[in-house]
Amino acid sequence: MSGLTYLDYGGAGVYTDSQLTSVMNTFLETPYGNPHSGNPTSTRTSHVVDAVRNEVLQFFNTTMEEYDVVFTSGCTAGLKTVGELFPWSSKSCFAYTRANHNSVIGIRNYALKNNASILPLSDNLENFSLANATSNSASPDATHTPKTSLPRRTGNTGTWLQRWWSMLLTPLVRLCLAFTMKPKMITPNTAPASPQAQTETNATTTHHLFAMPAMCNFSGKRYNLDSITTIQNRPQSEGQWSVVLDASALVGKYTLDLSANKPDFVTLSFYKMFGYPTGLGALLIRRSTNVLRKVYFGGGTVDSSFVDIPKEKFRSTLHSQLEDGTVSFLDIVSLQHGFKALHRLGGVTTIAEHMSMISHYLVQSLAKLKHFNGVWLVQMYGSHWQNYINAARNAPDTLETVEEEGAAERGCTVSFNLVDPSQKWIGFSQVETLAGLNNILLRTGCFCNPGACQHSLDLSLSELIRNMDAGHVCWDARDVLHGKPTGAVRISLGPYSTKEDVDVLANFLTDFFIVKDEASLSPKKILPLMPPKTNRLRVSSIAIYPVKSCAGIHVKEAKTNEMGLEYDRQWVIIDSSNGNALSQKLAPKLALIKPAILPHLGVLQLTAPEMSEITVPLNPGDSPSTSPHSRSRSPTPGASPRAMADIRVRGRVHKAESVSNEEKSAVATWLTSYLGRAADLVRVSNAGGNKKSFANEGEMLLACESSLEDLQRRVADKYKDGDEAEQHKFNMDHIRPNIVITGGGAWQEDVWKTIQIGDDTFQVTGACGRCTQINTDATGLRSVDGEPLLTLASFRRLTTNGKAMFGMYVSTQADVSVHVGDQVQVIDSSNEPLAFYPPVPQAVTTAQRKARLDQGRT
Repeated sequence: MSGLTYLDYGGAGVYTDSQLTSVMNTFLETPYGNPHSGNPTSTRTSHVVDAVRNEVLQFFNTTMEEYDVVFTSGCTAGLKTVGELFPWSSKSCFAYTRANHNSVIGIRNYALKNNASILPLSDNLENFSLANATSNSASPDATHTPKTSLPRRTGNTGTWLQRWWSMLLTPLVRLCLAFTMKPKMITPNTAPASPQAQTETNATTTHHLFAMPAMCNFSGKRYNLDSITTIQNRPQSEGQWSVVLDASALVGKYTLDLSANKPDFVTLSFYKMFGYPTGLGALLIRRSTNVLRKVYFGGGTVDSSFVDIPKEKFRSTLHSQLEDGTVSFLDIVSLQHGFKALHRLGGVTTIAEHMSMISHYLVQSLAKLKHFNGVWLVQMYGSHWQNYINAARNAPDTLETVEEEGAAERGCTVSFNLVDPSQKWIGFSQVETLAGLNNILLRTGCFCNPGACQHSLDLSLSELIRNMDAGHVCWDARDVLHGKPTGAVRISLGPYSTKEDVDVLANFLTDFFIVKDEASLSPKKILPLMPPKTNRLRVSSIAIYPVKSCAGIHVKEAKTNEMGLEYDRQWVIIDSSNGNALSQKLAPKLALIKPAILPHLGVLQLTAPEMSEITVPLNPGDSPSTSPHSRSRSPTPGASPRAMADIRVRGRVHKAESVSNEEKSAVATWLTSYLGRAADLVRVSNAGGNKKSFANEGEMLLACESSLEDLQRRVADKYKDGDEAEQHKFNMDHIRPNIVITGGGAWQEDVWKTIQIGDDTFQVTGACGRCTQINTDATGLRSVDGEPLLTLASFRRLTTNGKAMFGMYVSTQADVSVHVGDQVQVIDSSNEPLAFYPPVPQAVTTAQRKARLDQGRT
């Protein structure tokens, strides 16, 4: 973690050098075998796995007599197991707090599938009424259960003698087994009850399930776990209530005492506790809870099973019944060293004290940040923090008292958004991008917690639906819609967090987002608009990018249409498993795919390293033999209809067409082979009068060489050493414009409104906000230190949206041609130049920042 400020413990804990070294030494010194075998290495493994089960329970202050530990692939798998095996009925209710993770909320589909009702709850967890629950019948579209048709057995099943013997043997075997063995179903007792007895018990008792988090992964609120007992003791007339506790966000940072509060089920992931191993979690089941009904059985879960009849005998212990197949035994062995890492810090009690101290220091530091006009920069979420925030801002002498009063509710996670001096929201994606460039690792979005996100951001259901209809989905960068944030910035601290980490974050927010005086909001002065005749403006280069995120083609001239330059960003490569567009961030090898437009053959040709070339038709419905001069967008008569689909490009939904049917399998195979993942090629559709290509924003992007030279100079000034300077070189290919202008002064394009290229008029429609794509060269290699975006963001961030700007979008109303060498004239310009945030001091945007951070941690 040298040089990094890690603030995403809610995403994953941090593993240590000593922890990993101990794990590897253990594996090198001692062989471990499959615990289902009987050889010495397997026996050793079984003993260690059992010892780790005990260690898990000891960590939570309980015993094997009270709970059993079922190892899972993670917290989500444990929750899924509970939902899948719970004895739902039409009288059952699944109640859950709104501030639950999606992995908890997903249990409701099991409930609804079995005609049970659901009841989302706010913070009043104890006083709720089943009369408020809703059933699936009230919302017929609440679930979408895919229907699968299983193939029927066909063909000859054996000779007539074999079939006769099987018909005779099966009843005899069944009769014998009826006297020798009763079927077993899962219960937490050492002597499992029969399925008949389990069914009778469940038939006479209505079972309800209540789900809650120990700590909200969005706001960091820690819940009063005394509610568990209250819910379990609800009136018997309602039925039997079981409680499942999602402890994943809490464990490893705060105490979870299962001797004081005894939920029926506890789920967790170990990587959230100490970073390694990933893909391993646990489901703790209280032994007195006798409700789960196991149906499927896998390897290691039964003492015996029969092929000819539906009969099996489950193993006697609870964990052996539920752990289908071989557990991840090497990962389980490594847990010992994860627990030792926490013990070296003084144990969970000491860690909890540290978490309380550092969390309050974080909130206090963020609460004090404000703009020159008194507007607070940081808007934090969660009522459990509000008193402390108010004290930090208005009554700092009361902080100690306020801290003690509400400490039990306050966890180590804080979510917030930023506002500018006019109280307009600053998009969280900009915060995340700039933080990453400055080696600060945090998380943004809703963190798979839609209820807490909706409540914190004050979004109504109709607003959520409107955002979804606008194309917004989880993980996209559409951070402010209709004047409201769609997510937040999350800082989650952990056992190794320090005050220096908090200071780095606060300094970063101060440097990049606080406006220190009113003069800073004034528009930047632009160099003289009309350059001298010796420096006239002209087109120096033209590029089209037929396949989005792939290499460009430099041309001498290009025609325009309603979508921009002809053939520009008309195709995109998608992940064929989900229909989402691939980018160089997800698939860097896209940069090495070189398209070529071959109009005389009527094809788009793709080449890539160590791959033979492949072609697809230029126009819909055409085959490669189509007339070489055809530019028609109409299908060739008699051609097979092409598939239409909705695909997502940067969160926006586009209508797309597959390539012609006879070519589809070939290009999909070619792309999948080259990229190493399921991929396909689609083309933008003009159905319904669509006039937009796959370009992110505007139709065509224009950039000026003089602006690039200014940015190159600024980056070069920061890296004086020869080798270091060489590493930070970049060119116009990083910017990926369509039209490049030479002549004039740096950033002159900021004020252009209308320009003439050759004899044709173009409108400037807006500035281009840049992302980390400009840090990637033509080979897909990311530059070091976040350049050039880091430097660009230090002086070119718009006050209106916080984005770092380079280049202007242009459009034209007519089908015209642009040529290299065309003269460019500025017809109209703005009297109000773009307004940017004040430049960030050089020392906090260069390698000096890293040196300062490392020195502070030493």
